[in-house]
Amino acid sequence: MKRQEKRGGRSSRGQPDDSSDSFPGGLQLSAYLSLTTQCNLHCKGCYAVPERGPSQCMDYELAQAILGKLAQLGFGVAWFGGGEPLLYPQLFDLAEYARSLSLLPRMTTNGTFLDNAAARRCRVFDRIHVSLCALDHLPALEAARHALARAGITPALDVLLTNKTFPHLREIFAWARLMKLSQLQLIKFKVTAENERHRNLQLFAEQERELPPLALSLSRKHHLVARLDCAFSPLAEACRLSPREVEQLGLSGCPGGLHTLAIDEAGRYKPCLFWHETLGHALDLSLDEWLHGEKLARFRQQAGSENCVGCQYLSACNQGCRLYAEQMCDHEDRR
Repeated sequence: MKRQEKRGGRSSRGQPDDSSDSFPGGLQLSAYLSLTTQCNLHCKGCYAVPERGPSQCMDYELAQAILGKLAQLGFGVAWFGGGEPLLYPQLFDLAEYARSLSLLPRMTTNGTFLDNAAARRCRVFDRIHVSLCALDHLPALEAARHALARAGITPALDVLLTNKTFPHLREIFAWARLMKLSQLQLIKFKVTAENERHRNLQLFAEQERELPPLALSLSRKHHLVARLDCAFSPLAEACRLSPREVEQLGLSGCPGGLHTLAIDEAGRYKPCLFWHETLGHALDLSLDEWLHGEKLARFRQQAGSENCVGCQYLSACNQGCRLYAEQMCDHEDRR
């Protein structure tokens, strides 16, 4: 009998994505754990790996305790990232521990350490995303894809969109189809305190406006699922997308502090991976603080303007990305 590959929408234990406890309203709670700031690649503009100073790793006992806290709070998914998570010595043990707590472990990796042996151990993960930050990384990703295929795993592809990678989007979609990937996640390059000096990599305004129709077209052409990350949500209004197109691109506004949480290697949490301020220690986070805490509430409520009231795209945009004061939409005569 032909072995079926694991795909992104179903866990390796046969459970669909919505099997775990969820936040009121039916949204699944996901936490993103930065296990290490160590990485073997030195991608220009990386927000997660310090250009100076030693790398940091999350203590294994701390990581276990944080997973226990997340399970207690009703989280369903634990994403492992970094840095490069495959450089974290206890990665697979931690994933098994997450499973024991009924958390779905998922991983984002640059793919360079995915040989046959590592790929087989990756069966513990519910979902795997491989990251593409530059076109010259494709050969390594192709080798990783073949190793994962031999282990029965179909990964998704996270594509970092800069003004350098955007012109190659057609080529990337064609490659993803050839590699039989499950979906593409198109990630906006975001400027943070860690990568400020690389702000020249940001997408140009005309590239951002071209993105939704281009992604939809390439998705149809190559029979691939394509999702835009939450920072692109205001493009729903700017490009006048239909409700069906909004759904196809996975635009649903900023999830930070609503159903996602980011935790750094020291155990400090914040509502978004890219947010400049941590709000406390994950082990001190209570259900009451998660639901009603002042700092999280402030994050959820900020951004947007009075023009957002009554906008037909508000559910898709959720008042825009909290990282940027300026919005990409023009509400004039569009309500």
